[in-house]
Amino acid sequence: MISPVNNIVSAAWLHQQLSDAMLSASIVVLDASAFMPDVPRDPQQEFIDIRIPTARFFDFNHQIAAPNNDLPHMLPSADLFTREVSKLGVNNTSHVVIYDSQGMFSAPRGWWMFKAMGHDNVSVLDGGLPAWLAAGYATQTGVPTVNTVGDFCAKYRPDWVIDADSLCQKLDDSHIQIIDARPTARFLATVKEPRVGLRSEPYAKCQKLAVWRVIN
Repeated sequence: MISPVNNIVSAAWLHQQLSDAMLSASIVVLDASAFMPDVPRDPQQEFIDIRIPTARFFDFNHQIAAPNNDLPHMLPSADLFTREVSKLGVNNTSHVVIYDSQGMFSAPRGWWMFKAMGHDNVSVLDGGLPAWLAAGYATQTGVPTVNTVGDFCAKYRPDWVIDADSLCQKLDDSHIQIIDARPTARFLATVKEPRVGLRSEPYAKCQKLAVWRVIN
């Protein structure tokens, strides 16, 4: 039986795990860096330029996303998730640690995707790559070696996901609270949405809680 893990782990904890041959055997580190469309940065190139040792790139924008969908990074099927995550060397018994290059931006989405696919042994690295670098820990560069295929098998949990139609049916339910985590300017529609074609307007019947308000 797999022991429960913390949802958030520190750079010091991860460094300790990776420094021990026995402990590191069960750890899979994933870089889930991603940027908004109006940010001129390439997460995959940055991963090649600098990353936490042994990390693999978790591309939820393209590789690990629903194909043939006009919407960005939609959750893929369990079969696709199983296939692509196994290629990253993830096993059913792996403790997956996810980070991103901004500190705490896109990594939580990777955490949620694993949870939605039935894998509870997953954590987010507190502070991400900036925290790792600030601690002075070693990094790797260059194209990583090919991973040994893991035995990961996704088990989709529908209670972790809601689609737009189902959400619309719950807008008048007083027991449901909808949170909009966008920055204030986007919530108030005082700036354009960074994604072309997305309407700039506040959503009715939801509360604003910009993500940066709950991160140190």
